[in-house]
Amino acid sequence: MVFWLIYLFVCLYISYVLSNSIAYKLRPFSFIFFFVVLVTPATVDIGSNTLAPSLFIFLYDLLLERNFSFRSLRPIIISLPSCLMVLGIIFFIRKRFF
Repeated sequence: MVFWLIYLFVCLYISYVLSNSIAYKLRPFSFIFFFVVLVTPATVDIGSNTLAPSLFIFLYDLLLERNFSFRSLRPIIISLPSCLMVLGIIFFIRKRFF
């Protein structure tokens, strides 16, 4: 559990640094994009309950096990559009009413 907290804070910092290199208007979207890509968990093996960041599982499978499978990237494909859609709705409401 402590490792996930440390990883969460490191991902927040990395997302912040990467989003500062992008144009000002796109910073919130880029921050959420980088954060979701880095933090989204997936199961390590098909039958296990152990979670790890899905991007790193994909890279591990691709580089070390030479197993090309998009199974570990499915959680990112599900969570990224939903997070960006919620962020877009929040910005639309904020722009429209405030």
